[in-house]
Amino acid sequence: AGATGSTLDLNASGSYGSYVSVGVTPVAVSGNSTGAEVVSGRVLMDACAPYVPHVFVEGLAGGTAVAQYVYADADGDAEGNTTFQWYIAANTNGDSRVALNGETNLSLDVSGFTSGQVIGCGVIPVAQTGNQTGSETINWLQLP
Repeated sequence: AGATGSTLDLNASGSYGSYVSVGVTPVAVSGNSTGAEVVSGRVLMDACAPYVPHVFVEGLAGGTAVAQYVYADADGDAEGNTTFQWYIAANTNGDSRVALNGETNLSLDVSGFTSGQVIGCGVIPVAQTGNQTGSETINWLQLP
């Protein structure tokens, strides 16, 4: 209540979990100087979950696959304990994927895999504060 600027900092205003609407009162440069206020509908301002826009997987059969990722959070929440899971799948669409038990780091020893097998690394972003857990993003790699 009471914000009069053209922007509203949701972090500073404590508006998360509240309904917010915007009112605009037009003011003419000349002539009749003030028009009638128009108010938008109410919108629930909820904290945004973190997300991973990109996961990159590189690796060779007989070596090590390594995943890298980009963490993002629209609210600016710092990254917390993001989690990782490696999978094996039937194809690079991730069909018939199966989690590889205990493989929860950013690297995976692929020396026991054969050429043509498909692996993927899933990243579940976790923020330190706010809406803390985002959705998993997986990138797939067919081993050469």
